[in-house]
Amino acid sequence: MYSLLHKEEAAHEESIWSCAWGRIKVRPEGADEENDDNSRDSTASKKDASDEYRDFIVTGGVDDTVKIWDVMPDRSKFKLRNTFTGHSLGVVSVDVSTSGEVIASSSLDSSLCIWKAETGQLMNQISLGPVDLWTVAFSPCDKYIISGSHEGKISLYSVETGKAEQVLDPQNGKFTLSIACVSVVSEKANGAGFC
Repeated sequence: MYSLLHKEEAAHEESIWSCAWGRIKVRPEGADEENDDNSRDSTASKKDASDEYRDFIVTGGVDDTVKIWDVMPDRSKFKLRNTFTGHSLGVVSVDVSTSGEVIASSSLDSSLCIWKAETGQLMNQISLGPVDLWTVAFSPCDKYIISGSHEGKISLYSVETGKAEQVLDPQNGKFTLSIACVSVVSEKANGAGFC
């Protein structure tokens, strides 16, 4: 059973087309990010009861904007943290990296924008052909963004460079409305996958 926790009137100037939930680890004041040992074997990378996280929601609207809403601790309301502008037509898809540090958005202007979640800085903007970009999703390792197009093509882009790493073309002309990415690991490659 679901219930309404909060309703935000006039969240965007026009309709909201897409939303995604994110969570980011809150660093204590003065924490040194460079000295964090986030390796697989470090004790620092294991979730500690003292770890604090901030939940947020990302929305994309027909008003060409992406907005970040912080979810208040009691979960009864949202607070607008940031508004990203950079698209020239309606935002149709948004996603948040698993780390919560990066946001991807796609728009009817055929651009894929990659943003820093905390600052709203545009890290990369990839312009594609007309309606070649519809939906976006991060890979589990946060290194790639996958997208689907109106012709059914599925593209894999590097978050770091913004370049297309691979394109899958089923050549069936079917519209890709929704997309998800799972971690792919090959036993023959000794556990190596694309993530």
